[in-house]
Amino acid sequence: MRSILFLLSLVVFCSFSAEAQLFRKNRNDNASKNGKYYEFWDKDSTTLSAKGHFCHDLPCKTWKYYYSDGTRRMKVKYRDSLKIKYYTNSGKLDQKGYAMLNLNTENIHFYWHGIWKFYDHKRKLYRIALYENGAEVEVLSGPEEPIYFE
Repeated sequence: MRSILFLLSLVVFCSFSAEAQLFRKNRNDNASKNGKYYEFWDKDSTTLSAKGHFCHDLPCKTWKYYYSDGTRRMKVKYRDSLKIKYYTNSGKLDQKGYAMLNLNTENIHFYWHGIWKFYDHKRKLYRIALYENGAEVEVLSGPEEPIYFE
């Protein structure tokens, strides 16, 4: 189940292209994943794709993800809920909020939950929305539909 969580975090949070290969380096050579962890876009370990920590084979603390050009893509803080920041291709803050990750024997469910803030291309807050169990339930300020900038 822990390996499923790890794979889910790669698929859901990274959204890497299908052609990309990831190369991993773990400072701890034990069988279980504990401590700092690095992933690279290339086998020469020159282009970082993600870095973070594992605690007992599960992602924990803060993880940072990067586009293949090295620009930051996302930051995730693992707590009771996930605190997430998404960045544009140019590295500017795009949106931030909270999400939940529920695991059970049949399904893995990732969804936005709580307040989400959306920013324009000048990093100015233009929209705030409330999400419950992955569904937007109320727009607290700004336009009804989000506008995607780049």
